[in-house]
Amino acid sequence: MPPQTFDHTLFIPNGDHEVPARIEKPAAATPANPVPAVIILHGTGTQKDEVAGSYKRLAKMLAREGIASIRIDFLGHGESAGHEKDFNFGNARADILAATEYLRGLDWVAGERIGLIGWSQGGLHAYLAAANEPGYKSVVTWASGTGWPISLLIPQEARAEAEANGYARIVEKEWAGHVRYMGLQWMKDIESVNFREELAKMEAPLLAIVGTEDFMTVEDIQQTVEVCKNPDSRMYVIQGGDHTFRTLTRDTRVFYQAAAATLMWLKETL
Repeated sequence: MPPQTFDHTLFIPNGDHEVPARIEKPAAATPANPVPAVIILHGTGTQKDEVAGSYKRLAKMLAREGIASIRIDFLGHGESAGHEKDFNFGNARADILAATEYLRGLDWVAGERIGLIGWSQGGLHAYLAAANEPGYKSVVTWASGTGWPISLLIPQEARAEAEANGYARIVEKEWAGHVRYMGLQWMKDIESVNFREELAKMEAPLLAIVGTEDFMTVEDIQQTVEVCKNPDSRMYVIQGGDHTFRTLTRDTRVFYQAAAATLMWLKETL
């Protein structure tokens, strides 16, 4: 029987709002035996547990192997009291830093052994945090490329609506009519950042995981890895994986393959 882990929900103060978070503590973690930890970042329009509870499962897998984690809701997502239209790269970065400082303040966390995991847009925020803030030891991204056209994320009609109203309302049919809001500032942020230039500054090694059926192409991920400053960075390709790692189907193979590769990487690099 695997050792028991402990988890709880908390709200981390961050300026004018609180960051909803779920922390997973390994059973063996104590002040006398501090453990490494990761901040886990969700993608566009989702929340801290991610699609099909994928991040919840990942956090428990990490904890059983002695790695703590904290997964957060960005402003306007999940349990956040804010509105999604106000979410942008600035407050995302502030939320990540708040979670990082919270972890570093725990006496059972090894503050010098903290990493980042991000899925899709969460990966972009992981890149920016690790490139611009000191101290992150390792980065893992799932389905997070850097060479896609802006039109892939921001439809032309949405950009025009946001210019007029400050945000755009998006109905995503593949999510059964789920409604999302894109703020104008978020659009400006993603249009202005050169992620590959940022990766050239990142000291931490990167593991970039991608599926062969993702719209984030293997070629894009390979080029993303190649610009990383750390020469130990590498790509991991999963045959048949799509952007959600098939978590919306009964095929669990892709998720568990990604999770196993993530766990192995973090045990090597944290």
